[in-house]
Amino acid sequence: MNFLIGEPSVQLTRLINLDGEMNIPAWYSSVQWFCVAFLFGIFALRNVERSNGKSWVLILFPLMFLVFSADEVACVHEWMGSKCDVLLPTGNRRDTFFRATGIWFFVLGVPVLSSCLFVLSSTRRYFTMSTHVFRKMIVGIFIFFGGAIGVEVLSNIPDRHSFGSVLEIFLEESMEMAGVTVLFWAAHDLLLTHCFTWHLDAVTEVRPSPRLLPCFDKAIGKPFEEQHAK
Repeated sequence: MNFLIGEPSVQLTRLINLDGEMNIPAWYSSVQWFCVAFLFGIFALRNVERSNGKSWVLILFPLMFLVFSADEVACVHEWMGSKCDVLLPTGNRRDTFFRATGIWFFVLGVPVLSSCLFVLSSTRRYFTMSTHVFRKMIVGIFIFFGGAIGVEVLSNIPDRHSFGSVLEIFLEESMEMAGVTVLFWAAHDLLLTHCFTWHLDAVTEVRPSPRLLPCFDKAIGKPFEEQHAK
């Protein structure tokens, strides 16, 4: 909308520009990633066992998501992307198809995507009682990287500041935010499936959802619904 009305305010454009840095969309994405990292961190702390080396892979999820959160405000991948230009035949991107993006997604994007899928496959056994969470995580990762890598490649086609360029940026950033939202949803469902509950204040009665009824307290061995009975 701001583009269609001619971007009347420079300050407003900088503040809401989806392709900008240190503005509302960037901060929003950073907070999204931080929340996802926080929820997966809770799950990791609950399930990592010192005697089980394989369980430590769970820590990689919150660490990766925390790095993604920092990257939204620190612009690390943009900086690394500019450094990757030296790998191009002419040493810069001006005379190549990748004049707008460079080749950061080959050097950095694909390896990071592969790492996410590797960690996901390595932790699959922790999703045996929540297969829907595993599916949501796969969907979220592919939506996010589909925008960050797949759609961003298209930004090399239209002229900068054209309607096509604005449309590409909108699609790319929307997919990235949607992907993180799906991961946030997956993390929330994962904690609920493993008997975590959310309370803002004290309550006299709790009515758990049907999905939580089979949960048992490990310490006293009582069913979830019995623990919260009057």
